[in-house]
Amino acid sequence: MMANSVAALSAQDEDMRTRACRLYSETLTLFTRRIIEARDSGEIDEDIDPESTARALIAVRQGIEFLHKAGLSAEELQRAKNAALEMIERSVGR
Repeated sequence: MMANSVAALSAQDEDMRTRACRLYSETLTLFTRRIIEARDSGEIDEDIDPESTARALIAVRQGIEFLHKAGLSAEELQRAKNAALEMIERSVGR
């Protein structure tokens, strides 16, 4: 929903742009905290940069949402999800 609203309204609505930026910041903080917890508990490699990883995860999530809304077949969408998961698993090293 956020992606649709931002895409449709942000170019013409400063309030929407402000809200979208705030939501992104809150999501980034939430993801970063969870990644720090995972790193500190040994679930993922200790050399992972939590904030960079959080940004990448948000981008992957938005990309998958875009593919879904673009009407990709269920099989192709699953392939994209699997590829993203494989990439994430390789990058976190555990």
